[in-house]
Amino acid sequence: MEKITIKINDELFKKMNTRMEKTDCKSISQCARELIDLGLKIEEAASLQEGEKAEHGIDPMLLEILKNSLIWSLETRLLVRFLVDNNMDSDASKTSDLMKKAKDKAIEHVNEFMQKTIKSSAGSH
Repeated sequence: MEKITIKINDELFKKMNTRMEKTDCKSISQCARELIDLGLKIEEAASLQEGEKAEHGIDPMLLEILKNSLIWSLETRLLVRFLVDNNMDSDASKTSDLMKKAKDKAIEHVNEFMQKTIKSSAGSH
């Protein structure tokens, strides 16, 4: 194991001491090693994500959001279709209410999806 000397500012030292108490680190050196290792793992994961992004041209997180949104939309459409088809014998106002609720929910879902997409895109730039 290599031995190095580093200087850290007071604020960072306080944060490391707080972390030592929470995680039962035995020394400041152990705490620093764990944090360095964690930082390197995060950096590696980020570079892997960048590789995926370059391959597809789209952020992997955005792809996951899109996939979940499409699944949700399809499930909702099939459910509403089933409910409407099975309630055709009931009065028209019930069917109309079901359709209006589905439309409102779809609009709400799309608005949430767009906000998440915009936030995610802004955060990745």
